[in-house]
Amino acid sequence: MPRLFPTASQIPAVRLGIFSLVWAVLVYMLPISWTPPLLALTLFWLGLSAAILGWKRYTVLAYLASTLGIGIYFAATWQWKAPLQVNAYVHPFPAYVQGHIVELLQSRPPVLRCVVDGAIDAQNLPPIQARILLHVTGTTGYESWLFPGQTIRATVRIRPPQQAWLPTDFPEWDYCAHLNVQWVAFAQVHNIASWTTETGFLEHIQRWVALQRQRLRELITKLYSPETRGLATALLLGDRSELTAEQRWEFAVTGTSHVLAISGLHVGVLAAMVLVLVGFLQWRWLQWLVFSVTVSLFVVLTGAQPSALRAGIMASLGWALYLAQRQAHPTNVVAAVAVLLLLIAPELVFSRSFQLSVLATLGIVSFYTPFSEWLKQYVRWLPSGLVQGIALTLAATCTSAPVAALSFGTFSLLSVPLNLLAVPLSSIALVAGILGLLIYPVSPMVGSLYSSTAQTCLQWLMLSTHHAAQLPITALEGTAAAVVAFASSASFLWLLTARRWLHGVTRLAVVGTAALLLSIGIAPRREAVLIPRERLVVALLPTSANSTLVVLVDRLPRRKPRPDPALERYLHSLPGRVQIAFTGYTGEVIAVRCARARSADVTVIPAPSSLLAYIQRLFRQEIPLAQSVVFRRAA
Repeated sequence: MPRLFPTASQIPAVRLGIFSLVWAVLVYMLPISWTPPLLALTLFWLGLSAAILGWKRYTVLAYLASTLGIGIYFAATWQWKAPLQVNAYVHPFPAYVQGHIVELLQSRPPVLRCVVDGAIDAQNLPPIQARILLHVTGTTGYESWLFPGQTIRATVRIRPPQQAWLPTDFPEWDYCAHLNVQWVAFAQVHNIASWTTETGFLEHIQRWVALQRQRLRELITKLYSPETRGLATALLLGDRSELTAEQRWEFAVTGTSHVLAISGLHVGVLAAMVLVLVGFLQWRWLQWLVFSVTVSLFVVLTGAQPSALRAGIMASLGWALYLAQRQAHPTNVVAAVAVLLLLIAPELVFSRSFQLSVLATLGIVSFYTPFSEWLKQYVRWLPSGLVQGIALTLAATCTSAPVAALSFGTFSLLSVPLNLLAVPLSSIALVAGILGLLIYPVSPMVGSLYSSTAQTCLQWLMLSTHHAAQLPITALEGTAAAVVAFASSASFLWLLTARRWLHGVTRLAVVGTAALLLSIGIAPRREAVLIPRERLVVALLPTSANSTLVVLVDRLPRRKPRPDPALERYLHSLPGRVQIAFTGYTGEVIAVRCARARSADVTVIPAPSSLLAYIQRLFRQEIPLAQSVVFRRAA
């Protein structure tokens, strides 16, 4: 039986990460309010204890004390920096915010999104220091005063980050947690004052990066058509704000969304380009220095995303180990980089991109070679290049697909064949796009030629994902997605140890039967639920095995209606027949839009008083029924 997993002595960083995270979760669950003095005292005591135990040769106890110290540091940082978890919808309240802009996340008129570190003054409460995700509306794109390092004072409406109540909701709490943001604020551009203060070296670097990203964004606007501009911006700058909701959905269900995030694929392509360019240098350490600086610049200019940071540090560390002629297991290198990043920024543990990036890389370094050998043994007629592409996709999918299915509720069934097309197209587009941006200021004609090549590849990529997403077998959603993802990963890993076809078929049958029984056992029960939204409260009442009654209760029934795209997508995905009852203008608009999308299997009616009274008795909660306008049917 071939060895799939390394021995414990080969992966000390993996052991360190697992023990530290287990301690961190256990400590985080304890009702302890950590303060900086308490944390410093605890870490000093644990460090001293580990040193004494190590001196006395109690190695195991010293190791446990060290990992406990790291875990306590993680837990305390999570407690300080993680946003509040509120199990209800909190309306934004007025406040004043004063601080400096730390990071510019999006600058697409008429919306600008940035992270502000400063003080929040809610008038009725004492000021607090926090990091705020600030949404500024009414921008024109010429606000040169909204850059990192600037000090601002704004009148805002602020609230804590919201959790995702529906599968179609944006995971705002997770997004804010990995940004180290505790509050979400909204402001008009005319309610913001800005001025320049004495800034340090870090602020100058941040401002320079923001200016360069803005210039690159303007070049992309000039070189690419409106159809491919959003995809080019995501591929070259890591900014996916210009992608439409339909494009995001198509890449998600086809399992190719990783090409839109700056990750190991992009850093690997750039690394290959740099290696070709620095090949003429005789000193290898000088090659490494040029390589590291170039990769670091690329990671910073593309937004320093967690997946890019992991890939950049790993590429530089791997080459350094090679030059130093030090043998290190690839799995240990990946784990060491992940632990290092968590020590620098423990809040990265909440980042889905960081989790999936680390898991996919662990899968590649652990299972790429076994998958490649297995395919060469049993599918000998496949070309070598195709075998490598399939093995790479399977290795990354086996470790990352279960977490992705649990997080997003989607598992792509066609990710392997589609990635065989998407990865080469995105790689060619990335190389041609980078060359186009670099050469265009010197030679516009040559730069435009490279950019047109990248645009052609992006068009083919968009066309393939669009048509594949329309197929009924493209992806599974809901509970079945997580079950099938876990079963698929277990099946592929178990197949690697099969010595005969009969063994493989038997193992597939065992895993398939177990997955079927598990999906039946954990199938969600249909029960009445209450879902709070910004403008209304939604009551879901299953009336039969194939029918659902949805009641939309407006918080302010006569206010100007506002659509809720996430709720509409969720109602559109409900199985069977759907009856929608509404009590106000916003509910009526959502009900009509859903009826048009679902056509025949939707009934829209005004909510009668008896139904609202029944909901009030059923849930025994304060919901805004008294303010609702009850529409009566025409005779």
